[in-house]
Amino acid sequence: MWRRRVARPPTPVLAAALVVALTLPAIVPLLRPGYWRSDDGLIHLFRLAGLRHAVAAGGWYPRLFPEFAFDYGFAVFHYYAPLSYYVGLFFTAAGLSTVVAMKATFALSLVIAALTMWWLARDVWNGEWAGILAAVVYTYLPYHLADVYVRGALAESWAFVWWPLVLWAVWRGRWGTCALGLAALVLTHNLSALLFAPLLAVWWGVVTWTRQPEGNTAAHWLAAGARLAGAAALGALLSAFYWLPVLSETRWVLLAADVGGRGFVRHLYPWREWIARTFVYRYVPDQQTAAEHPLSWGHLALLAVILWAAWRARSRPRVRWLAGPLVGLLAVILFLLTDTSLPVWNLIAVPFGMVQYPWRWLGIVVLLTALLSGAVLQVVRGRQAQVAFVAGVAFLLGFTGLRNLPVEPLTPDLSQYPEVMWAEDFRLQQIGATWTAEYLPRWVREERWAVPRSVERPEVSRVVAVEEARLVDASPWRYVLDVKLTSPAALRLHQFYLPAWRAWLDGQPVPTWPSTSLGLVTVNVPAGRHRVAFAWRPTAPVVAGDMLAVVGVAVGLGWGLWNRRRWPGVPRSRRLAVLAVVAVLLGAAGGGVLVKRNAGAPARFSPTSVAVGDLAWLVGWERVPEAPRSGQTLLVTLYWFSQCSTPANYKVFVHLTKPDDGRPLVQSDADAGSGYTPTTRWVPGELVLDRHRLVLPVNLPPGEYHLWAGLYDFTTGERLPVAGRSDGRIFLGRVWVQPPGKE
Repeated sequence: MWRRRVARPPTPVLAAALVVALTLPAIVPLLRPGYWRSDDGLIHLFRLAGLRHAVAAGGWYPRLFPEFAFDYGFAVFHYYAPLSYYVGLFFTAAGLSTVVAMKATFALSLVIAALTMWWLARDVWNGEWAGILAAVVYTYLPYHLADVYVRGALAESWAFVWWPLVLWAVWRGRWGTCALGLAALVLTHNLSALLFAPLLAVWWGVVTWTRQPEGNTAAHWLAAGARLAGAAALGALLSAFYWLPVLSETRWVLLAADVGGRGFVRHLYPWREWIARTFVYRYVPDQQTAAEHPLSWGHLALLAVILWAAWRARSRPRVRWLAGPLVGLLAVILFLLTDTSLPVWNLIAVPFGMVQYPWRWLGIVVLLTALLSGAVLQVVRGRQAQVAFVAGVAFLLGFTGLRNLPVEPLTPDLSQYPEVMWAEDFRLQQIGATWTAEYLPRWVREERWAVPRSVERPEVSRVVAVEEARLVDASPWRYVLDVKLTSPAALRLHQFYLPAWRAWLDGQPVPTWPSTSLGLVTVNVPAGRHRVAFAWRPTAPVVAGDMLAVVGVAVGLGWGLWNRRRWPGVPRSRRLAVLAVVAVLLGAAGGGVLVKRNAGAPARFSPTSVAVGDLAWLVGWERVPEAPRSGQTLLVTLYWFSQCSTPANYKVFVHLTKPDDGRPLVQSDADAGSGYTPTTRWVPGELVLDRHRLVLPVNLPPGEYHLWAGLYDFTTGERLPVAGRSDGRIFLGRVWVQPPGKE
């Protein structure tokens, strides 16, 4: 009975279920509590936290994360492809924590990548077991596992999803799917799209060659080229809102140095260094080779079997036409990993030098190996033998790949975001949750490790003569300040300058410019009473990219509506109505879920205007939540407007007291900016955000309380004077504490 069942190929549904089941051991480490330590895992986690906070503040596509880089701001999504983070965002919309959502996003990438590879290989090699074998190989080759568990490379793990989908679309002539897959790939990881381009060209050539008719071959090739070009153009239109600003405005930041860079030279090694030393694979840093990600013995054995099978089945047209070019491309890519390929790299440094690490080509190696593995079942006779071969490969690759997988537990406290991100940057002497500060604006002259540290001698000593200052409105991407100056002054945001930051003086646009060694957003303001507004606004390339994306959506919908084969017997008017209703419903449902899950309790901003000595004015404050419960943490954000530089590192206090008793019940005493923007870093005319957390005791009685703030000298304990008060305290407002309980 068992043999008869095995002799029959599984149905597609059962085959897909088997693929998912075979993928589960690869995601078991993600089921452990907490997070795990990896090269970039925390970086992506912080970005997802930043996206979640931005959506809560109303920024659906935040090109700028203002709280990154110690509150100086990094335009992360202006340059880094955002799509994979929105997968995590939808998991948070379902109620998962940021950590669990990120783990689920990685797990989903492994599962869907296996399914897309199965879908491709089963079609190419005309067999379910060939597809299942390819999916297993695709999942368990060490580089794919290392992408998730060692490198923590979120975007690259999702690139594994789109590669097989695009190849399948070309194989089947589904050019709409091809366009969507290419757009998704660009919006996931642009470097993976660059690495994929040669394979796509070879694959298109092979498919076109195998299907050319007997007659007019020139017309056949022209038509095939036009289809691919049309799909690529549509994919480019759909993703233009991302790539057009990147191409146009990379010169603003250090990322421009990667174009034509030669960092890849340090990662080219002799071929021996690309072979693992042990049968059971060892990952970085225990790989015992100079190459960071050598080929495993299981991978090499599989390549040998593939070559043998391709030779044995060379008489079969499908194997002959597909295996030869793909094996040749695989050999070329493996050659590009070795030091003997340096002359070739010198020729392709632009644009392929941007990949930085030649071992990124291993993603394409894994893709080719998995696809070619399906050819082995062309020569393995008998269904039982095929099942046994698939099981053997799954055990071999699973055991050797998972046995030494490094999964060191990590417990980041995202309730302390963004301070936990700043602490990690400070520890690593980095900035903006990146390794190379590629999004640091080129106007910043300060060393990145020195940005969050105190300075002995302030670089700007001129005093801003202020009679009044009040922050009228504040949001992550917009600030409105009313000031009365007795002399002209330069006013600054605590944000790195980028041309997207615009300014208005009394409603009229005025130029912004970078000032100080930190390149802060600055505007010149004349003497008198004025309203100064700063806002992050779309640049011309952003507007153009958005318009092109809209055109791409219109073209795609138009093609779908007028394609009769996909709507047999349905009038065009009904097609349009159906698509419009579906689009509206999906948009409303997705938007409603995200708003409901991510909005949370918005911050309540309160303007104020209090001078603190000659150092600064407190111009506004806000709290989250507005009415906290006993046992909760109350986040209080103060907005300081600096009047002068100071060599003294003053402390900031925030106290919660009873209305009739001035003694602090709960307090926070800390350096300004959580210690990463001390008062020695304040520049005259700068608007500085200053966060403080008050942990309310569980036994704090519910009721009305008063909130106070101020500055004091830590060495003497003396508070800076506050106009109208003798105790140096600023009354912020009343806070109503609720009883502890469920939110």
